[in-house]
Amino acid sequence: MTGGWEGRTVNLMQTTTPLTEESLFDLLMGGFIPSRVAMTAVQVGIFDAIEAGATTAETIAEHCECDPRATRMLLDTTTALGMCQKADGRYSLGPLTQKLLVSSSPNYIGALVQSNVMWDRWSHLTETVRTGEPVAQVESPGVAAAFFPSLVAALHLRNRRGAQLVAQWLKNRLPAFDARVLDVACGSGVWSIAIAEACPQSHVTANDFPALLERLPAYLEPHGLTDRYSFLAGDLKAVDFGEEQFHAAILGNIVHSEGEAGSRKLLQQLHRAMKPGGHVVIVDMVPNDERSAPVYPLAFALNMLLNTRHGDTFTLAEYTEWLHDAGFKRVETVDVQMHSPVIVGSKI
Repeated sequence: MTGGWEGRTVNLMQTTTPLTEESLFDLLMGGFIPSRVAMTAVQVGIFDAIEAGATTAETIAEHCECDPRATRMLLDTTTALGMCQKADGRYSLGPLTQKLLVSSSPNYIGALVQSNVMWDRWSHLTETVRTGEPVAQVESPGVAAAFFPSLVAALHLRNRRGAQLVAQWLKNRLPAFDARVLDVACGSGVWSIAIAEACPQSHVTANDFPALLERLPAYLEPHGLTDRYSFLAGDLKAVDFGEEQFHAAILGNIVHSEGEAGSRKLLQQLHRAMKPGGHVVIVDMVPNDERSAPVYPLAFALNMLLNTRHGDTFTLAEYTEWLHDAGFKRVETVDVQMHSPVIVGSKI
């Protein structure tokens, strides 16, 4: 690799990716390295070992049951990437690593990469581009029950701030009494938990696959919200949301797995389920209308190509058309300081 590579990674959140001859070479030769290093460090328990008191390559290797020489090389690279610190041959954890990558931390996100599922699926991208066939279909009930729990836990942490901003926007748009909120494919309930806390008059109906819905009370109990939730088990493609039942519905990172036809049908169902004046709040990865930037929503479309039958990421123009066709006469966006604005369709 060229001398300019040290520690450089592609920022998926930036609008465009500046490309030079050197950076293109580095991308091809080593763009995958930081991700693989972090995954391996989590999988062999490097960060847990340091948290437990091991500080040298030898003692960390013994704790992890790994080769000492290989462990030293891995540790040095995690140090160069900012995950660890090193002084006088001893290693310590960086603050973010201690917060997010030590398994005993309440903020642990390492479960995302405890297995090689994502790595293995992305290794099939060439074949999938040639055939159009996904490696898996995570939107199906059987696969979802195995795949989503670790993802849901990590996203709960990542989305808390955005959820609070959505809740603040929605707070003054819900009735003062008995506001009814639907959380579609709710996962951890991160979006509706924030709404329930900001709007004490609200009651949430949470929908998801049965195996995932069983896990929701564990997320609700620390907030004291269990008695303000009802549970509607079932695949969103088949469940009946009723007619004029809700003042708001949340689609928190759901539409990208459903494809255009499925999303249009879902929005039509939600329009029927909304009371007059109700809002559908869509949180998702949204590329620009040219589909030329930012990197993250466009790369996530490839993730959907690998992991779903019809999934994709969609533009604001597409969402606006679908919402209008479903009957939502007003469409607006809300900045929640995330990768993309939230899109809101209102039933007039």
